[in-house]
Amino acid sequence: MADIRSAIPKHLYQKSTLKGCYYFVRDLLFTIVLYNLATRIEVLANSVFSFLSPGALDSAIQQALIVVIQWSGWCLYFYWQGIAFAGLWCLGHEAGHGTLSTYSWLNTIFGFILHTVRYLRSQSRSSYLTLNLKFLLIPYFSWRSTHHAHHVSPHSFSSKSQLSSKSRTGWGPARCLN
Repeated sequence: MADIRSAIPKHLYQKSTLKGCYYFVRDLLFTIVLYNLATRIEVLANSVFSFLSPGALDSAIQQALIVVIQWSGWCLYFYWQGIAFAGLWCLGHEAGHGTLSTYSWLNTIFGFILHTVRYLRSQSRSSYLTLNLKFLLIPYFSWRSTHHAHHVSPHSFSSKSQLSSKSRTGWGPARCLN
């Protein structure tokens, strides 16, 4: 393990608050932009043929092409949104380890926002932020606690710090509730 660590350049071990903030804002904006584009896939697919004169294409062919464009749009959306969410997961994970910034309070804020905060859909149609989801769907502070316990003994299946189910003998005698 020491050989691996010595092969990694020392500057890669340096925390950078500026880079952490950049990645945080970039990935959030990327996710929001993709979400907003996805809400317009149907409209964009239907408007592709609006510049053609009526009757230029058979209506069955036009409908088939619209479906192909819609499916292509959704496939592209799910691919890129999956990459964006993986980036958010990595940022939330690094914040939990305290490596996203040199300031622990900033790591806590980033981790809490990425793990727990719910962004509500705006009532105004003109609002840019129309995201309605939790990013990682995991409460940050409980995840951070169990994840740190996991790193204490990562390969021990008998350790209580692991999130494995107990055996029947670990539960004790069965009790009836009266």
